[in-house]
Amino acid sequence: IENGEVYQGKGFITDIITDKSIEYIRELGVQSKENDAPFYISVHYTAPHSPWGKKTQPPEWYEYYKDCNFDSVPFEPMHENAIFTCESPYFAFGAEATEVEPLRRELLSGYFGAIAAMDRGVGRILEELKSQGLLEDTIVVFTSDNGMNTGHHGIWGKGNGTYPQNMYDTSVKIPFILYDADQKRNDCVMDGMYSHYDFMPTLVELLGLKLTEEEKKRLAALPGRSFVKEIREGETDEDRAVIIYSEYGPVRMIRTKKWKYIHCYPHGKNELYDLENDPDEKINLIDVPEYQE
Repeated sequence: IENGEVYQGKGFITDIITDKSIEYIRELGVQSKENDAPFYISVHYTAPHSPWGKKTQPPEWYEYYKDCNFDSVPFEPMHENAIFTCESPYFAFGAEATEVEPLRRELLSGYFGAIAAMDRGVGRILEELKSQGLLEDTIVVFTSDNGMNTGHHGIWGKGNGTYPQNMYDTSVKIPFILYDADQKRNDCVMDGMYSHYDFMPTLVELLGLKLTEEEKKRLAALPGRSFVKEIREGETDEDRAVIIYSEYGPVRMIRTKKWKYIHCYPHGKNELYDLENDPDEKINLIDVPEYQE
C-alpha cells in the first residue's frame, strides 16, 4: 500500500520494502542536509514471518541453507498444548516419520533464508546512509516484536503456538541492537532487564528532545524508563528490583532476573521457573512446596 493505494509489487516483499526505504532516505537525506533537519524512518519487514515454503523465499538464500545441518535448532517432542498457527512439521497430517524431517528442513531453510534476506536489506540501508554521509549522525535501532520457536519446547510458532499461550523466553525475548556513533562504546553487550516499554523514553533522551511540562508528566506516568545511562557508562551491579510484566490474551507473566511466574486465565497450568538454574525453562516448580512463598 503506497499513499493509500494498493498495488501488486514485483519481486520479494523484503526487497521491495528495502527499495522503498532507500528511496525515502535519499529524498529525506537531501532535505535533512539542506535544512539541517532530522528525519525518522520505520522499516517494518514482514520477514521472517511465515510462510517459509520454497516458493515464498528468495531462491539464492533458500538454496544457501538447504544443506545446513541445523544442529543449533532443537526438535523436541510436541508440546501438550501445541496448536496449529503456522506451517509446522508437528502438524504434517498423515505424514510418516520419514516425511517429517524433510518438511522441517524445508521450513528451516525458508526461515533462515528469510532472515538472511532481511539482513541483506538492513545492510543496503546502512550502506545508503553511509554513502550520503548520514550514518555517523543517525541512530539506528534493530528490534522485533516477538521470538520464535522452531522445535524449541516442542512448539512451532511464537506465544500463540500453544493454548493457553506460552511465555517461554524463546517466544518473548527479542533482539535489540542500537547503533549510535555518539556513544563511543563499541560492541557493548548489556545483559540487564529491559523491555520495549523502555525504548521510547530512551529514544527521547538520546535525541535530547525538548518536552513540554505536560509531555514530561505523560512520559513519567508510563511504565518504561530510559537506559541511556547504562548505554553510556555500562551496567552496574546495584541491587534494585527490576520486574518485567507481559500479557498475551488471557495469560500473564511477571519475571525478575531469577524468577518467572506465568498465570493462565481462566484455565491451564500455571508455571514457575528458576531462570538462574533452569534457563531453558524445563522444570515447572509451580507445585513444589518449598517454592510456594
